[in-house]
Amino acid sequence: MWDGPTAPVVKPPPPRAPSESPQDTQGSLLPPVVEEELLDEEEEAPPEEEFAAALPELEIPLSKLKAFAALPSQLQTLTQEITSSLTSDLVATLKIVLLERIHRTGSSSSDEAEVCDRLHPLIEGLVRTKNLRESIAEWRGVVLGEVQGILQQVCFLLLHQAWTQAVFIL
Repeated sequence: MWDGPTAPVVKPPPPRAPSESPQDTQGSLLPPVVEEELLDEEEEAPPEEEFAAALPELEIPLSKLKAFAALPSQLQTLTQEITSSLTSDLVATLKIVLLERIHRTGSSSSDEAEVCDRLHPLIEGLVRTKNLRESIAEWRGVVLGEVQGILQQVCFLLLHQAWTQAVFIL
C-alpha cells in the first residue's frame, strides 16, 4: 500500500543470564543485596529498650544552658499574650450574645448551638493556659457594667415618666 521505504526493525537486547551480575552489563558499582542477610542482621540487633537502658541518664537543667536560659521567661510572655487574646475574644463574644439577648423578644435554640460552637475553643484554650478564672472575673466586670447601664436607662425612663405624670396632674 505504501510505496515509501520501510523503517528498520529494531530487535530488543537479549535477556541477561541469571549468572551475570549488574556490574558486568551496566557498569554499576553497587553490589547485589541478599534479603536473607538483612533479616539475620535485624534479628541480631538489640531491642530499643535494652539500648535505652544501657545509656546513662543525664540530668541537665535546660535553664543552665545558654541557648535555653531565656526560654522560661519567653514562654511565660507567650502564654500571657495568648491568654490576653483568648480573654478579649471570649469577653467580646459573650458581650455580643448578651446584647443580642437583651434586645431580642423571642428565643432561638439554633443560636445557642452556634454560641456554644464559638465559645468552646476559647474556653478550651483558657483552660490550657490555666487562666479561666481571670477571664471569668473580667467577664463579670463587663456584665456588671452592662447591667448598670441598663439600670440607669430604666431609672431615667421611670423618672421621666413620673415627672411627666406629675406635671399633668398639677
